[in-house]
Amino acid sequence: MKDDPLIALAELAADVLDDVCPATMTALGDNPAASMRPVVEAVLAEASAERWVQKQLKETGLKAMDFRNGMAMEIEPAREMVAHWVGAARAMLGDAPNYSETPIEMEVKVAEAPERFAFTLQRVGKLTPHQARQKAEEATADVLRIVSDWCVEANDVGGVNAGDLAWRLEEAGHPLSAEVAS
Repeated sequence: MKDDPLIALAELAADVLDDVCPATMTALGDNPAASMRPVVEAVLAEASAERWVQKQLKETGLKAMDFRNGMAMEIEPAREMVAHWVGAARAMLGDAPNYSETPIEMEVKVAEAPERFAFTLQRVGKLTPHQARQKAEEATADVLRIVSDWCVEANDVGGVNAGDLAWRLEEAGHPLSAEVAS
């Protein structure tokens, strides 16, 4: 039992307790070290957990975390964490000009109601997927308007040909590709 480091600490704790408050020694019984061992073990476990938490807080820069109405974290971007973010962003974006379609998914279970979320990584100042879709829809609507007007004119007035349509599309910023134009 002497090889047990906790017993050695428990004996030390019992000696200190005897020096500070000798009356408590009678409550510990015939083997004060054995009675103090669970106390010493609990104190060391708590100290170890607190030390680990403080180390994690220091290394991650986590300042606050809130789980009301979703999840919010306030962090001080630790240098290493930022380096990981930059590396991940570069790897995911690769040669993409504006955003990555690589899904990052996680399942969050709050109050027994799991939800799935996906995040899109975007280069700052570039088009988002939503903006790109809107731009494409506007261009499509513009082309359809030009073609529709040309069809009406070709049917009602006449005297227009495919070259006129190609010219109108080019003037509006929608030139036909070289293969189609020839």
